[in-house]
Amino acid sequence: HREIKVYLPDKVLTYKVFAATAYSNVHILYYYDFTSESYYRWFIKSFQDVHDLGTVIDKEAEPEFGENLLVLSTCLKGYNNKRFLVIAVLEDSSDIK
Repeated sequence: HREIKVYLPDKVLTYKVFAATAYSNVHILYYYDFTSESYYRWFIKSFQDVHDLGTVIDKEAEPEFGENLLVLSTCLKGYNNKRFLVIAVLEDSSDIK
């Protein structure tokens, strides 16, 4: 799926998926400083450097510095040192009426 919707009590957030891939198990919020443009770009570039058959990257959806990201993470069976990540970029925030 290319889109993720997050339903909150007062709004719906719509995200476009940028990447889905196996990734190291580093704690992303501790390892990357998303207030820094260089760290933000380093994080995004790290997905382009993954050479795994299961990796999917939509280069047209590549985020720009400052755009809000949603990172979904889960275990990767058989790999204690990796996680499977889905990274998406916020496209729309609509109020619920």
